[in-house]
Order: sequence, then C-alpha cells, then structure tokens
Amino acid sequence: MPNFARSSLWAMPGTLLTLAISGGFLVTALITLMAIAQPRFVEQPIAEGEKIVLHTDDGKMLGQPVLPDAPGGIASHVERLDLTPEPDTIGNYADQKRFFQRQERLADWLRQLEGATMPLMAEDGQQTSVRMTPSRALPFEFWMQILIGFVIFVISAWVWALQPRAWPNRLFGLAGAGLWLAASTAALYSTRWLALPTSLFLPLSTVNGLGAMTYGAAMISLFLIYPVRIVSNRALIWVGAVFGAWFLLGLFDLMGSPPSEVPLLTATQMLLILLLVVLQSFKSRKNPLHRAAIRWVGVSTLVGSGLFISAAAIPVVLGMEPLIDQSYAFAFFLIVHLGVAFGLRRNALFQSEQWAITMFRAVSFGLLLISVDILLITLLGSVGSAAVLTLLLLLPFFYLPWRSFVQRWLTGSAHIADLLEEVAHIALVRDVPLRAQQWRNIFRQGLLPASDRRTGALLIG
Repeated sequence: MPNFARSSLWAMPGTLLTLAISGGFLVTALITLMAIAQPRFVEQPIAEGEKIVLHTDDGKMLGQPVLPDAPGGIASHVERLDLTPEPDTIGNYADQKRFFQRQERLADWLRQLEGATMPLMAEDGQQTSVRMTPSRALPFEFWMQILIGFVIFVISAWVWALQPRAWPNRLFGLAGAGLWLAASTAALYSTRWLALPTSLFLPLSTVNGLGAMTYGAAMISLFLIYPVRIVSNRALIWVGAVFGAWFLLGLFDLMGSPPSEVPLLTATQMLLILLLVVLQSFKSRKNPLHRAAIRWVGVSTLVGSGLFISAAAIPVVLGMEPLIDQSYAFAFFLIVHLGVAFGLRRNALFQSEQWAITMFRAVSFGLLLISVDILLITLLGSVGSAAVLTLLLLLPFFYLPWRSFVQRWLTGSAHIADLLEEVAHIALVRDVPLRAQQWRNIFRQGLLPASDRRTGALLIG
C-alpha cells in the first residue's frame, strides 16, 4: 500500500479517479443529449448504388427523397456523398467543401420536416410523399462508440490516478483521453440521420482529428520511455511538435487531400507504435519485470493497432473503402486498454501494486450506487402511482439487499462486535511482532474493501 499520510485529499488516487470518471461521464452525457436533439426519423435513407432510397423501419422501399429547389447548385435528390460517415475519407478538398455545403442546407431542410411530409419519387417515376415519423432513438453504432470510448477513458484515468506524476502513467492517461474524444465525437456525426449543421459538424470533426492525433503521439511517446527508456523527456516534445504541426497543416487544407490529413497521420502513428513495441520487446528481453510489462501492453497494442491499420487506416489512405465501419474499428483500441487492465491485475505495470485493483473497484461501485440511487429517485418522481407502489414493494426484496451487499463489500465485511473481541485478545499478546501483525490484520478487516474476515488478506481477483 502507498503512504498517503502526507498527501492531500485531492491528490489521492481514489479522489483523482472519481473526479476523472465524473467529468468524463458529464461530457459523454452532453454528447448524447446533443445527438438526441438532432432531427431523426424512423424511416431510414439507404444507399442503393448511386441512389439514396428511403425505407421504412421494416425494410419497405418508399422512394427517393426529392429536395426543394435551393440556390448554390444543390441537387434535386439526396446523393451518396451526403451519407459519408467520415469527411476525412472524401478524396479531394473540392468534394469535401461541397459535402459540408450540402450538409448545412440538408440540416436546415430536416429541421423543417419534423411532423411534415417528405416529397418522394417512386420507382416508376411518379411523385409521391410520406409523413415522416420523428424518432429520438439512437442507433446501435452510436452507443457502441460512446461506450467503447468511455471504457477506454476510465481505464486510462485509472492508470493515471495510480501515479499521476509518473510520465508513463501520464502518457497512457493522455492517450486514453484522446481516443475517448475521437470516439465520442465520431459517434455523433458518423451516425447522423442524414445531415448536421456545419456549426456542429466542423468542430466535432476537428476534435475527432485532434483526439486521434493525441492518442497516437502519446502512445509513441509512451513506448519511447516505457518499459525501457530510449530517449529523454525533451525528445518527447519533438514528437508532439511534429504531429501537432501535421494536424495544423491539415486544418488549413495544406496536405494535398483529406486522406493525407488525419487518416495518413493515424496510419503513420500506428506503424511507428508497432515498430517501437518490437524495439521495446528486444530491449526488455533480459529484464523479467520489463519483459512482463511489454508482454501485456505490447502484445495488446500489436493486436489492436495492427487490426486498425489493416482494416481501417491503410484502405482510406489508398483511396479504397475501409474494410470495417469506423463505428466497429474503435473496438480494436479497446483490446489495447483491456490488455493493460489484465496486466495491472497480474503484474506491477506502470509502478502499480495490487491495491490499484481494490481502489478501482471501490470507486466504480461507489459511483454505481450513487447513479442507481439517482435513477430510482428520478423514476419515482416521473411514473404513475401504480408504478410507484410496485417499485416500493420490490425495493425491500431486491434493490436494498443488493445495495447493502455492495456497501459492505466496499467498506469491509467485518462486524464491529467481532472486531472489539479481537482487540481484547490482541491486548493480551506479549509477543511484540505477533501483536503488531494482528493489529495490521484487524485494520485490514475493518477498513479495506474486499477483505477476508477470517484471514485478513485482500481478495484481489
């Protein structure tokens, strides 16, 4: 266990992790609310060749959406370009500029459609219309990206909170924060129904690129110093400067084409990460501790980054369609962070000890208890009287026993009466080392989470 005697409350790992998770949850909730606020309908536009056809939720084809006449040369039909999930995959700057112009006009049109009819062109060329059904349900791909990003953020915040002043922990935490921003912003704009206003789309796309660049630069810096230091901290500044300059040039459209911006930057970073993992494996071969660290972090990074490069990054750079949708590609990065989590559980990665697992469990379940309590209070205030009565009947039999069990697990399972009896016995022990050991055991039973009352040993896994 670390010595927290001289540490302030705000610098303690549990406090840092709680603040980080709470902040991440608020940002994630804000992005979710922004997604819910955008126009969305039960009917879905689906690409069929070069045409975009509107379908009902059960798959019935309704026809091609017909757009109202507008200045600026907007076409009379929705184009395949309009459904592009990631604007960085568009081949040239002229088409990308046109894409954002159409997004702005289509977003204005969608806001006028809520509760109205959409003109359609049927398969036989006849003009028809359909009354649109507004929907606030978000697609599976949105929730997948949001949840993956948040899990990655929580794992990274956990590693950072263990040793917030250690450079490997800082860099891993920064990498997770960058990837979380990339996944969360992509979740909003890549799963839009048809269009977003450019006042929202452009900032989200920029933050997505910034997050992806931050993740790559932080992981490269991490493997330059962990587990074996290859360069000094001063050299890490150059890593950030080079990739930061690349990102800024892309913001001003100075990289030749959109795929040469974030997609090429990301592919380059992933390749460098893979090379550094191999180099670290070679340098760690004679040190058991370093070898254990690179085994978990390195292998998971090789698998996750390698799959992302081959399935998503390189095809875009080569001008081809990605082999896998961006929504699912983020799952590859989850492999990296889960590898670190398993490594922390089995080895002292990032200068951590087994108490890190206990701290993570305590913070996570503590926040879970608070969240469930808030949810129940909200439900009791919003449902009918019959539902309230049902909830009140169920609470004593299901929720309250579960809550009591989790609370005992967090605060220790020893009963006060048993502890007082053991204190009385300890006072009669004459052997000083034995008496000290028994005092340590009783403190574990009374104060530490997940303690075994019979042995006083921490149950870590």
